[in-house]
Formats: sequence, C-alpha cells, structure tokens
Amino acid sequence: MKNFFQQKSKIIFFFVSTFYFLLSIFGAQAAEGLVPCGPGTNKPTCQFCDLLTLVEKVIDFALYNIAIPLVVVFIVWGGLTIMTAGDSTEKVSQGRKMIQSAIIGVFIALGAWMIINMVLSAIGGGEFVPWKFGDYSIC
Repeated sequence: MKNFFQQKSKIIFFFVSTFYFLLSIFGAQAAEGLVPCGPGTNKPTCQFCDLLTLVEKVIDFALYNIAIPLVVVFIVWGGLTIMTAGDSTEKVSQGRKMIQSAIIGVFIALGAWMIINMVLSAIGGGEFVPWKFGDYSIC
C-alpha cells in the first residue's frame, strides 16, 4: 500500500510538472520572440544591444519560468514528505533536505542572476542596479 501511494505521487508530480513546463514554453513562443531584430521584424539588422536583449530574455525565462516554479514544487513535495512521514525520522529528514536544497538552489540561481546582471551592465555601459535588467547606456 505504501508503494502504491509513492508511485501515485510520483506520477502526479510528473504530469503536473510536465504540464507546467509545456505551458511555459508555449507562452514564451507566443511572446514577441527572443531577439527583436532580423528577418520578419521592423528592425532588419541586429546590433550588440540585441545580443544583450537575447541574453536577458533567456536568463529571465530560465529563472522565472523554470527555476522558481521548480523551487515551489520541491518545497511542497518536501512538505508533503514531512507531513506523511508519520514516525519515520528518515522521511522527515528527507523532506527537510528537499526543502533545504530547494532554498539553497534558488539563492544560487538569484546570485548568479545578479552576477550576470552586473556583467551585462558593465559590458553595456549601464549602471548596476540590483533586480533591474536592460538599462544599457550604449543601446
């Protein structure tokens, strides 16, 4: 009976995360596109600023549409593991480790995002402002 619930929760988790991932991909494809230049747009030639825009959009997509929802899913999964642990200290420890790993992972992702933002601002000639992307003075 215990294996049945574990298998069922894994299947539900797989379908929910697959649905969310596909939904975010289709939403990104329906948007304006990754690069605001090139054939089929009103700006036929690409400049250096368009490369910075591409990097910005890819990182925003990875952070907001993949990393943060995965953190939420793993925190909920860890919480459910703790709640259904009963007297098993091993399951409680496993749930805490899931939650701790998810929180550490999101801090690493946000830290990397801030470092990339700082580098792009330095390359683009803009001023470094935490949590703000796309303010490049050469563009």
